[in-house]
Amino acid sequence: MDMSNKSEDMVVLGEVVGKLIPRCTDPTISVRNEAIMAIQAMLRIHLVYTDIPVDTADKMVDALPILKERLQKSDASVLFNAVNDLAKVIAKKFPTGAQLTSLVDALIEGLADSQALCSNGACVVLNGVVKLRGAEFSHQVDDLLAKLHARLYYIKYEQTRTGALRCVKFLSDHHLDTLMQCLLSYSLPYDESVVEFWKILAKNPSSADRVIETFLEMLKQSMPYEEKTSSADKKTSEKVATLQPLSIVMALKYMLEVPEVKETVGKYYHHLFGALVLKVGSYHEVRLPTLAEPPTRKISTDKKSKTPSKPKPGKAVNIVPSVLCVETLKTFFEIADNENICRVLEEQKVWIKLQSTSDYVCGIESLASCLAMHNPSQITNIISSLRSFLSTLYDTDRIVVAALFGQLIKDKCGGDLTLVDTLVGSLMGRLVDSCLEVRRLCVRGLGNIGDTGTEMVQKYSTTILSAMMSGMDDRDDIDNLVTTEAMSGLSKILLSINESHIRPILINIALKIRPCFEKSESSVRAAAFKLFGNLAKFGNGPSAMPFLEQIISNLTSILLHLNDHETGVVLACKHTLRLVGPLLNSEGTNGMFQKYMIDSAQLHYGEFINDLCKSLVIDFKEHIPNFITSIITAFKSPWPEIRSNAAIFLGFLMNALPDSAHSLVNHGHISSALLALLGDPDFKVRSKAAEAMSLLSNY
Repeated sequence: MDMSNKSEDMVVLGEVVGKLIPRCTDPTISVRNEAIMAIQAMLRIHLVYTDIPVDTADKMVDALPILKERLQKSDASVLFNAVNDLAKVIAKKFPTGAQLTSLVDALIEGLADSQALCSNGACVVLNGVVKLRGAEFSHQVDDLLAKLHARLYYIKYEQTRTGALRCVKFLSDHHLDTLMQCLLSYSLPYDESVVEFWKILAKNPSSADRVIETFLEMLKQSMPYEEKTSSADKKTSEKVATLQPLSIVMALKYMLEVPEVKETVGKYYHHLFGALVLKVGSYHEVRLPTLAEPPTRKISTDKKSKTPSKPKPGKAVNIVPSVLCVETLKTFFEIADNENICRVLEEQKVWIKLQSTSDYVCGIESLASCLAMHNPSQITNIISSLRSFLSTLYDTDRIVVAALFGQLIKDKCGGDLTLVDTLVGSLMGRLVDSCLEVRRLCVRGLGNIGDTGTEMVQKYSTTILSAMMSGMDDRDDIDNLVTTEAMSGLSKILLSINESHIRPILINIALKIRPCFEKSESSVRAAAFKLFGNLAKFGNGPSAMPFLEQIISNLTSILLHLNDHETGVVLACKHTLRLVGPLLNSEGTNGMFQKYMIDSAQLHYGEFINDLCKSLVIDFKEHIPNFITSIITAFKSPWPEIRSNAAIFLGFLMNALPDSAHSLVNHGHISSALLALLGDPDFKVRSKAAEAMSLLSNY
């Protein structure tokens, strides 16, 4: 025999043996016999090609006839054991390189054999070879996975398919990192086979640990999106999702559906929660990249054709990034056995909020509350894992962490108040953040100290007061979002703070909030009025006279907005009048405030103002000119309700003024102002102006 080209001649070894192996479990016994003997012959020829004399004994190859006897059995377990032993022989005796690759290719092709027993046999040997020789495929993982993925579409028998999926598990034992990268490159949404690949990795504790640990590191280092010029408007930019982190989130979603991964989830609980909740924020208003469709998967039966390569990433359809992240987070809580958290989040519709760009911050706060109440043991670790993200480049990361930390303060960190120090320090450090929403949430979170009890308020009083005052001075806060949070925070803190801390800045606070009484946002007006009322707690002693001046200066604004078109503002005004009433040194005025300022009662505004004016002209006679000036200024209010209130207020005040005090007011100026109001575009305003004019008959 000419041995000069023996290496080239034996390239067919892998292909021939690979095609013979499925026949070793053929339904026809005689075919099985011939197939096993043919394999033995091929292996003997191979030994010759490796310069081993023909008459040299080889224990494993010589034992193959014994397998022939076992392969004749019909018992499934006996047949499986026999084929498994055949796999060991093949794996041990087969040469490395091209022959081994050809063998595996042929076995993968055999997975789609028309005979169930044959496809199962090919599967068993394939798994055995990959299990024992998988280390040699370090440069072929991508190709091997692609061929297996393509062939899965044509496997007819469920048992074979299940066994073929285990091949991924054995391959991962040797090349897990490479395998992960290959799987992440498949197009989104993942097809059924890729989903099963990820689930196979999740079922094995060692690979699950390593995959999730790697995923967490990749998510930490990757960019969730890129800013690109909008295709619709070249002058604007849009956020386009980067594929790798999105692919990881989708892979996690499917891995977390596997019961066996529960232990791994427990081990990485705080890291997984942190990573997923950050992604929930990152993917709002982020669109998917536009990609080409993946090539059609077809397998030819022609011997010369090759199994198609792995499909390239294609157009990701029916995927909303933010929704995918929320679904994955929900799956995380389910596998972690957080039944109470899942129930509360469902009842409060938190999953819906988290999917909404306008409501997801509220959803984050609800998540924090649930964790504090139902899983407080994780709070320390969660804070530790998320703290560094308050300094990232991405606004969304800082927004999520600020919202979460602020709510944890409100919920007393699940009972561990020692953690508040860390949270306060973290939020204080971001009061100068470039993002307005981050600043707003930091101010809100620091204001939540007011919910932690008197002791904590006293401890942080100086720090929190400084933060709230800073929030009220935010120059970029055009819509008064930060200011509103600062006022709300101050209102809570004032309930528990020592008088010595607030007295030096009492008047300063009153002056700062006065412009907010007329802001267009009802929440701002309500917060301002409520805060002013809460300041009354400190309007005694040395501060009595200065604060009384502030009450008198603001009284007309409060009374005008007592009939505001927004209920929240009305309730805030009632709250404030009840609190400042005792400081006015007017028994009649205070008596009316305490009697009629009932939150649940409907106030008859005209009747109330008519009666109140009779008390005002007696006890605050010297302030009437200032009251009138303030009321006339309100004629220019943007709200018809306030203009109407001002008209009737002025009419009743002038009507109640005794003759002896008529000289205190400018009758002509008042008449001119009311006449101008008769030309108001709103019918109700004109009506109230006319009614007010009718009350000036004594002048």
